[in-house]
Amino acid sequence: MAMLQGRIQDSGFRIPGTESRSPGVAALVAASAIRGYQRWVSPYKGYVCAHRQLHGGWSCSEFARRQILENGVWRALPGIANQFRECGEAAQYLRRRRREAMLAAAGASEHAGVLAMARGGSAKRSLEERIYEEGEEKRKRLNELQGDNPWWVGPEWRDGCG
Repeated sequence: MAMLQGRIQDSGFRIPGTESRSPGVAALVAASAIRGYQRWVSPYKGYVCAHRQLHGGWSCSEFARRQILENGVWRALPGIANQFRECGEAAQYLRRRRREAMLAAAGASEHAGVLAMARGGSAKRSLEERIYEEGEEKRKRLNELQGDNPWWVGPEWRDGCG
């Protein structure tokens, strides 16, 4: 690990405000694990970090990686927990906004469905059915990407961070 630490220092990499100290071994291991997640898992999971999508800037994983390198593992945890909480709130907001947009867009088509029924035709699928089916399709694609053992994405992480 000392060799890895030396390589980081030799590369000219400096974390702002920490010129006098370099990241510890635990921070380097954690940052490397996060980088592996960013490289090998995140691009294939099918959704993006809600916090980044709503506010711009870093994703939650990049925020966590930088906080760990700047402050160490233990000092970074409160900030990371706060970021994940905000990301969950952003995911709820985006989900609500998307649903409202779909309802507004479907207003005309629902009206057309009622007219079709009045003329003896069949109404289109309800908006609730379309939203449910779209979510099922996304879950199905995600499960196909993950295989039989989705160890990296538990149900508690599906609502936000990436």
